[in-house]
Amino acid sequence: MKKEKRIPTILGLIILLISIVAGIYLTKSPVNMGSRASGECQPIDPQISNITNKSFAVSFLTTADCVVNLNLNNQIVSDSQDGSSKAHYFQMDNLKEDTQYVFEIISAGKTYRSSNYHIKTGKSPKSNFPTANLAWGKVFTPDNKPAQNAIVFLSIDNSQSLSTRVNDRGYWNISLAYSFNLSLDDWFVPPPDSYEQIIVFYQDGSTTVLNWNTSRNNPVPDIIIGQNEFSNTDTSVQGQIPNIEDSTSSIDLTINNPSEGETLTTQKPDFFGTAPIGSNVSIKVESDEVFSDQITLQSDGNWNWSPPQNLEPGEHTVTLTATNPQTGLAETIIRKFTVLAADNDQPAFSASSSANHATSTPKPTIKPTITTALPTSTPKPISTLTPTQISQPTPKPTMPVSGNPTPTILLTVFGVMLTIFALSIIK
Repeated sequence: MKKEKRIPTILGLIILLISIVAGIYLTKSPVNMGSRASGECQPIDPQISNITNKSFAVSFLTTADCVVNLNLNNQIVSDSQDGSSKAHYFQMDNLKEDTQYVFEIISAGKTYRSSNYHIKTGKSPKSNFPTANLAWGKVFTPDNKPAQNAIVFLSIDNSQSLSTRVNDRGYWNISLAYSFNLSLDDWFVPPPDSYEQIIVFYQDGSTTVLNWNTSRNNPVPDIIIGQNEFSNTDTSVQGQIPNIEDSTSSIDLTINNPSEGETLTTQKPDFFGTAPIGSNVSIKVESDEVFSDQITLQSDGNWNWSPPQNLEPGEHTVTLTATNPQTGLAETIIRKFTVLAADNDQPAFSASSSANHATSTPKPTIKPTITTALPTSTPKPISTLTPTQISQPTPKPTMPVSGNPTPTILLTVFGVMLTIFALSIIK
């Protein structure tokens, strides 16, 4: 009889021990999983650029695809890129002059703060707005696909750095006319044939660096992530994507900027696109006032144009017509867009890769993992050229949040009941 009593006692103690171990494991598991996800969405090297008297931009990468917002002076700002992404770009416009702004990064529900997450807008410019000066081109992945969401930085000595985001068709454009000087009190007009540096950040963390010249910005040769090898001294471009539009008839009539229905924060936008080589191209912008002009095509079929004066706020229509001089056939594209008022009381936040008008400031500090497009002859380096790195935020330690206590409670109760049962048998 005693032997029969000892068997359930031993079993009860074993089951109790297993219950306690299993309960502890189940309780801790959710904590470990949450910590891993949070680290993947931590912002990497946030950069501030495009600073003017009324604007600036913030951009950074995350290891994983994350949904990110910005808290700017207690206003939540959303990235225009729908859904989650590894590349994040926020363009803030219509801000107040000479004003201090503080921001926080909200990534995957967690808030990141830093003493460096602040910027002061510039003062009202002393001189008149400069004439249009556009840098633009296309960025592709190594498999010749548009490098959507890549971030492009452009830096010139003695000026604030500029930036933009690559759109879904691979296009990017930056207007040098919106560049501010280092003192942030006036526009910056680069001298002719100025040395510049163009840096492309891709969402996999790689970078492509081009040492270039302002006289060759319209357009910049196609950039292939990690593969370009050309410089501002080259007479022919190497590493450029082969042009599949070699014949005149293969070049389509396009308006690459602005997009259909796009809202522009500049009243003097840059229009550009392509047209069949040899065709007569005319452009007309209509609203309360009508602007018409003939466009001179470049040798490769690219064109660009800007209005002679600021457009009034509101909805506008642009009509582009190309007529083949040999056949007399005409092709027309009509596109609508909206221009915001320059002195809007509420800040306008966006992340558009087109019609970029903001200027920049602290140059991003770049530690490229892939450095390409180096010049065949080494140009004079620009020490202030690269975007200035903002120190990584140190998240405040938080108390671990326990997992679901239900399994532990049930297993513990079950173990206690078995213990009582075993003790009753012993007695």
